[in-house]
Amino acid sequence: PRKIKAKARNSIGNAPAKSADDKEAEKAAAKQADEEETERQVQEEKDRIQREQKLKEEILRKAREKREKDEAEVAAADKAKKAEMKKTAAAILAMAMAKKKKKEAEEVESSEEEEE
Repeated sequence: PRKIKAKARNSIGNAPAKSADDKEAEKAAAKQADEEETERQVQEEKDRIQREQKLKEEILRKAREKREKDEAEVAAADKAKKAEMKKTAAAILAMAMAKKKKKEAEEVESSEEEEE
């Protein structure tokens, strides 16, 4: 046991003490590593925000396109309905004109018969 203790003491005692330059180099390396990690985290956060922004823009674009499509379909339906109403109105007017002409023709015939 005494020899082991002595060897352990000697190995600890014989370890070269770190110089001030080595300590400074270690501090600088640790500081550099911390800065790089912080910079990486900042970049990841920026990338995440940018992805979220693109996703929001995509959702808004799709919603706008859908709304525009729906509006166009409604406008087309309204236009078709108006055209159908015009056709119906024209048909009713044509029928009324035909009845009126027929009535006038009958009146002319009846007045001619009366003259005879």
